[in-house]
Amino acid sequence: MAFSADTALVRVYAALPYEELEPVARRFVDAAVGEVDKRAPKMPVLALMGTHGSQPAWCDRTHSHGHLAIPLISEAFVQDIPMVARLLKELGVELMGLDAAPEINARRLLGGFNGVFYVEDAAAARDAKGRLIIPAQDFVAQHKIKTVFGMGGVFPDNTLVTIIVFCTETLRRDQVERLKSLVSVFKGEASRLVLGRKFFGAA
Repeated sequence: MAFSADTALVRVYAALPYEELEPVARRFVDAAVGEVDKRAPKMPVLALMGTHGSQPAWCDRTHSHGHLAIPLISEAFVQDIPMVARLLKELGVELMGLDAAPEINARRLLGGFNGVFYVEDAAAARDAKGRLIIPAQDFVAQHKIKTVFGMGGVFPDNTLVTIIVFCTETLRRDQVERLKSLVSVFKGEASRLVLGRKFFGAA
């Protein structure tokens, strides 16, 4: 795999509490879930931190129309989003915990362990309910997406981060497993910003 040549889109998400989102991301969440207790301030949201891809619009996160911020409001809400449900499950996030407390429970990722999310065939892979894991099949077909994978880990303050990659080449799981150390590199570079809670402001 020539990582840059065979990568159509790469996105980085962090799970942040609703109260720490920038205004545009809060409005995005509000539109998605409506008035649900005005979003408990601590409700976790997968917020798009960075994006890079083969299309100019994919290189500016504010241009994301459908995935700027994904509220993790409850287990049922997440289960209705097949790709996000699979991502969190494979990273070891306990979805049932979303109903009990407004925080991410990712014990499996503690201690520097990094997890992997893997969809070998983006055009055909389905979940246990028979739903396509990657619902955006127009995107998959138009950009010849083959394998989708992700790596995730947590910072010392329990902030979950995940890197999601959409490839134009089919990869085996063992190939993807060899790339999960990239999360450690990212965490090392971003730790000062995360621990200072500087997600959207100046460094």
